[in-house]
Amino acid sequence: MPIISVLAQLVPAAGVETLLYSPDPSNNALIQELAVCNRGAVTATFRFSISILGGATQTKDFLYFDMQLPANETFASELGVTIRAEDVIRVLASNGNLTFTILGAVT
Repeated sequence: MPIISVLAQLVPAAGVETLLYSPDPSNNALIQELAVCNRGAVTATFRFSISILGGATQTKDFLYFDMQLPANETFASELGVTIRAEDVIRVLASNGNLTFTILGAVT
């Protein structure tokens, strides 16, 4: 059984699509959970995508698109998906008050 740990944490700049995680070139990764924390006093939105083979983000890549997250709330989603070394996870936040965390295991 793989040991689940924090694979990545990020506070991206507002409105900028940013790389959150990609496995090391020789590994795959089990992405067990996504957590997004809104540390701000206003509702924010976020996007979360997985792009196969590291390609540019396309409409088909989004798991969450402009998902609303109320002030001082945390969103958690159990994903249970394995990504390959070439795949990338990207996020976009409507403001600078969102913290993204990926929990999982390198396989």
